[in-house]
Amino acid sequence: MPLMTGHDFFLMYMGVFFSAFLLFPCLVLMHFLMPRIVLDRYWKQPYFRTAELVLFTDTVYALLRTVMLMWVIAFPRFGRKRGITEAGRLVPWWYRAAAGLFSVWIVGAAAVIVVTTVGIFIYGYAVGDPVPLAR
Repeated sequence: MPLMTGHDFFLMYMGVFFSAFLLFPCLVLMHFLMPRIVLDRYWKQPYFRTAELVLFTDTVYALLRTVMLMWVIAFPRFGRKRGITEAGRLVPWWYRAAAGLFSVWIVGAAAVIVVTTVGIFIYGYAVGDPVPLAR
């Protein structure tokens, strides 16, 4: 008996795919809950270039600013190059935990979607068309 049937695989893939739709409302919530002290201290030069500050402030791409800062809050090691290693200490514990959970959720969902999509394409290429078109 196979470990995972096609139906189980499909349900897992669609569950992860549709969980990605929950990422956007959660990201908007985290954007509005971002502590002002983090923005005041780190959202300026020399931590970010002028182009980044202009592009990610009060535009459609402002949510990407939140993602960048959430990564640094959850995983301070990723902020070493920019010199942002103390951002996690400026936020409450619940925001740091939510930022970590959100970051892992993004990476996990993206990895599962990419790997399973590539697997489907490889399987389709190896097996070929199981039901040829009637002529």
